[in-house]
Amino acid sequence: MVHRVIKASATLAVARLFSVAVGAAFFVLTSSVYAQAESNVKATATMPNQGAYMMQVLLGLLFVLGLVFALAWLLKRVGQGSLVGGQQMKIVAAMPMGTRERIALVDVGGQHILLGITSTNINTLHVFPEPVDFSSDSDATGSEFSSKLKDILSKGVVKS
Repeated sequence: MVHRVIKASATLAVARLFSVAVGAAFFVLTSSVYAQAESNVKATATMPNQGAYMMQVLLGLLFVLGLVFALAWLLKRVGQGSLVGGQQMKIVAAMPMGTRERIALVDVGGQHILLGITSTNINTLHVFPEPVDFSSDSDATGSEFSSKLKDILSKGVVKS
């Protein structure tokens, strides 16, 4: 569920940025075509310069491609979900378990959820009834699983 929300918000942000880029490119290209058409109407005795027109179209295309790549880089740099206000969900801790597998402790509205993330899916491993406190060393109220998770996340090493 969490993965679907993050994926949908990131997809929506990318779609909005792409539509803005396409709209700007369309505006630039159509304005250059209309300017070229007006200059062709004024110069009736001379033949239009096809090389200059092709160069203008090529530069417009390169501008649009550069804009798309710049927006993709910006979106990757800023991160997923931060453009659409993902303040209710935060990754508290994450630890790799393999080359493409990891576990993540996510804070969603004040509740901590332990997720197992693989390349194909995301599974909820445990939902903590109260937020995990990393500052205290005593686990008198926590479960055995909670204490082991704290030990693993604090050391950063998985023991077999």
